[in-house]
Amino acid sequence: MALIGNLNLLEIAIIVAAAVMIFGRNLPRVIAEVLTHLAKAKRAMRDMWRETGIEDEMRKVQGEMRRAQASLPTKIDPATIAREAAARWIDQGDDKKPDATEADDKSKD
Repeated sequence: MALIGNLNLLEIAIIVAAAVMIFGRNLPRVIAEVLTHLAKAKRAMRDMWRETGIEDEMRKVQGEMRRAQASLPTKIDPATIAREAAARWIDQGDDKKPDATEADDKSKD
């Protein structure tokens, strides 16, 4: 169905005209048969998903994703994030911070 969304009106008209020319009076019957086969294929795919357990796994994953999304903060404040990052950086200790004289020495090399 996504393919139809990409077609403009002229392209759809050309496809319909070609279908009428090819199938003529049999076009309604052909369309009905195609739709019947599509429905059978969709039903078979749904049954396969149920039999293999994929449907249950998908529901579990969707539930986990919803729970994870609910645990995320709804508002993200950049200032708060920056303060928390700065606090963690300060808490790491002075040995992790670059020394101004070391930076000057490296720039001279």
